[in-house]
Amino acid sequence: MTPQQNLVSSFVSHAASHPDSPALVWHGEETTYGELHELANRERSRIRRLAPGADDPIGILAAKSPSAIASVLACLMERRSFLLPSPTLPPESLRRLFEQAGCRQVLSPES
Repeated sequence: MTPQQNLVSSFVSHAASHPDSPALVWHGEETTYGELHELANRERSRIRRLAPGADDPIGILAAKSPSAIASVLACLMERRSFLLPSPTLPPESLRRLFEQAGCRQVLSPES
């Protein structure tokens, strides 16, 4: 089992056995493992819909947040590589980074 698979397996197992346990605290708001798992599954469905069967990396354009973590977890659950640059970079720099990485799809939790 790869480290990524182990991480995903541990996360899913913990979310199933302790769904009400706090997974994250962000700006004073708590996100439980169950909520984070639900967010990750929504993002996972979106990845499958937007890039079915593709092997190219997914770009994630997101500020630090539970939604950004859910997007990363979704990519790991789908065994997709991803690029998560700082969203504060200039638009042209972001475009070049995503292009160089081969990202055909760029997701934003806010979109």
